[in-house]
Amino acid sequence: MTRIYGELDPGIRDTVQFLRNGGFNTTDSGDGVSKEGGPLESSMLKVPHVVISVLPSQAMYQADMLLAFLDMHGISAGPDEATVTELAGAQAEGTVYGDNVFITASYDPQTKVSIIMVTGLDDALLASKRDQKQKGDSCSL
Repeated sequence: MTRIYGELDPGIRDTVQFLRNGGFNTTDSGDGVSKEGGPLESSMLKVPHVVISVLPSQAMYQADMLLAFLDMHGISAGPDEATVTELAGAQAEGTVYGDNVFITASYDPQTKVSIIMVTGLDDALLASKRDQKQKGDSCSL
């Protein structure tokens, strides 16, 4: 593991490397738990996340590419069954469930900066998808 990955939160290192290997320019990340109880706790996101820097003109295209990349590797964006059931109850019938991974693209016109944020994707989810592949599932991580 290179030095840069060793400095990341332990539950997000493989995820950052996975996304970088996929061609995405990651700029910030956190596993949502490692900073709890520390001096940075008040400013941490309490969910696994990776921020990807993109050109504003490419934000939607890159978000679509990221969705396709994750799907190609067996990771489904969208809420999982428990979340949908909690929020929608019986109205959730027929819903296609995801892995509780969400992709959001945004643009700040003041700074002219555009980012994509991926939440819910962490090393544990990646490992479970790799395990599924080893057991013969069709995903390929």
